[in-house]
Order: sequence, then structure tokens, then C-alpha cells
Amino acid sequence: MSVRRRIKSAAIFKGLIAGLIFVSAASYSVEKTEIKVGVIDSFNPEFSTQTLEPTLKFLNTKLPSYWFVPVSLNSVNPDKELKNNPVDFLISSAGTFHELSLSQGIVHAATRKTIFSDDPSASEAGAFVTLAKREDLKELKDLKGKVVAASQPNSFDGWLVAQHEIFKNGLDPENFFKRYVFTHFQFPDSLMLLIQGEADVAILSACVLEQLSNEGLIEASDFKVLAQKPQGVLRCARSTDLYPGIVFAAREDIPPKLKWEVTSALMSMPPTNDYEWTIASRFSKVDELYRDLQLGPYQYLRDWSPAGILKRFKTEILLVSGLLLLLILNSLYLRRTVAKRTLQVRRTLNRQIKLEKEYKESRNRLAQMEKFGVINQMSGMLAHEIQNENIHRPIITPPP
Repeated sequence: MSVRRRIKSAAIFKGLIAGLIFVSAASYSVEKTEIKVGVIDSFNPEFSTQTLEPTLKFLNTKLPSYWFVPVSLNSVNPDKELKNNPVDFLISSAGTFHELSLSQGIVHAATRKTIFSDDPSASEAGAFVTLAKREDLKELKDLKGKVVAASQPNSFDGWLVAQHEIFKNGLDPENFFKRYVFTHFQFPDSLMLLIQGEADVAILSACVLEQLSNEGLIEASDFKVLAQKPQGVLRCARSTDLYPGIVFAAREDIPPKLKWEVTSALMSMPPTNDYEWTIASRFSKVDELYRDLQLGPYQYLRDWSPAGILKRFKTEILLVSGLLLLLILNSLYLRRTVAKRTLQVRRTLNRQIKLEKEYKESRNRLAQMEKFGVINQMSGMLAHEIQNENIHRPIITPPP
């Protein structure tokens, strides 16, 4: 059987099984407390058969007083979709979880980890896959100006992590490729475009190529992964950094007992189809990706309107405004202090001038009084002398 026929047959089979999951869940009518599990669909079709169906089946068995039913949610606008369709729990990519945790406060319950990884916070990555015969494609920079095939523009491990890797290599991810072809599914659509020569590179989740080869759907020697990073905690070929896996999250106001029961049940679930549920503790790289690509909660970084600038530089604007306010208040305080001191100096100067004037007038009056005293004294002395002369002068009688 040819590679194309095997890929197409496997895709049809898995798609039929995925569709039956939601139908079978809706037909259950036993009286139990219904728990809605929202699924933001940005995954590969095998997610339903490999993870969703076994997980819901296990929860329904482990927690018989509840009945967990899946609710499909559109991935185009997850924030709006979740507001319009209230659910109790949510299954989404780490990127969507991070976005919704900031906008709607959903909380982490468990994280899906592949058995090929030793760290749940580093269990997913992307791979730039090309045909092995493409000798012209060896490094990431060789893909510039080429046609790329990927699943969805909001697929975390199938597109966004690849965009982030391009950004981290100092390139512009929005103008890197000549053309984008989004096929909705990584397998078989993206690989089919690659095989047919309609795309130069396909973006796949790490480990997908190995799984398809192990299932006999493709020949591993027909493909190659560009810009491979050294294998560490994830034992699969990859081209990007490592990120947390799919997240099972809870609504913020979910009863604590129900959240604890579901989390405990997921932790006790044995590995299924090469995956297991565990706890991831590090989502900082997801936040870094969204900030660098200016997506989700950092979408405002693309907005250069006054409102966008205010939101983007809110902290800096507040600091500068606070500093200016302090300078203005300090200037007003100094001006008021100077005016107050100037008034005090002016009053003191006026008082001193007045005192000097009074002192001068007093001196003038005293000088006048001293002058009058001297005159009086001299007048008295003259009068006394005249009087004495008159007394001792002989009286001469004129002759008859």
C-alpha cells in the first residue's frame, strides 16, 4: 500500500472514532450529576481516541456519582467561546490555558505528559519536517521564502512554538515564509501536501513522526527534521524549545471537593496510548512565547493607538507621571516656602527700617534737647554774671 493511501485510510478511521465519542456520551441517561468538560479543539484527530475518550471513560468509572460529558468549543476565539458556553472543566493546549487563566481565571488541575518525556513542563515541542531528498533544506534559515503547511494558526505545538523558534533566531516570523497553508490537521493533510510537493516544510508536533513510523503509516527514512535540538527530557526529534503539554483545567468557582476528586482521579489514571496525566509547575515559557509573538494577553503590544500605548507603557507612564507630580508638588512647596520666607524677611526689613527711623528721630530730638540745654545753661550763666556785675558795680551820683 502506498504512503498516501495508508495516510488517508488511517485518517478516515480515526475521524470516525473521534466523532462517535460525543454521540456515545450524549446517549447516557442514568441519573447522575452531569459535569461538562469543554474541549477547545486545536489538536490532532488522534487526540480524541488517544486521550479524550480514555480519560472521560476513566473518570466516569472512577467517580460513579458524576457523568462527564464532552462539550466541543471553537478554538478561534476561546475567551468568547468559554463565556458563551459555561463548562465545569476545560481541556486545552498550554497556550490557550495560559490565555484563559489570565482572562477568566481558570485554574490548573492536571497536565498531559508523553511517556517519552521526563518532565510534564517540558513534554511538547514542534518539528520542522521536510522530505529527506531536499538537499537544499538543512537549517532553519533555509526555509525563508518557502511554502509551509501547518494544522491551524492557533495550534500551540503545531504552529505557535514554531513561530516562536523563528523569532528566537532573530527572524521575523510573520514575513518568514512565502505562503502559509493551514490544513486543520497535521496528519494526514500537512504530510500529504509535503509529499505532493505543494509545501516545502510541514510543522508537526514532536513525536508525531516517530508515532506514524512505529504504526507503519510512513517510512521514517522519507522525512527529516530540520534544526534538530539535542534530545534531553523529551526523547523525540524536535526543532523548538520544550513546553508543557495539554492542560485539564477547572473553572475558578468550581467546588473545591469536585476539583480535588477529579485531580486525584486523573493522577491515578495509568498511562494510556503513550500519555499520562500529571502536574506541571512551570508555564513561564508559555508566557514568554505569547509576549514575544504579541498574542493573547499581549495583543495590545501591536496597538499603537493612544489607548494601546497607555496599556503598553502603563507602568512607565505611571512612574513618569508620579515623578512629574512629585516635581510639581516640590516646586509648589518651594515656591510657597520662598514666598513665606520672603514675606518674613520683608516684614523684618520694614520693622528694622521703622526702628532705625524712630532711632534717628529720637537722636534728633535728643540733640535738640541737648542744644536747648546748653543754650539755657549759657543763658543762665550770662544772666548770673550780669546780675553779679550789677551788684558789685559802685553807684555814681551825678553832680547837681
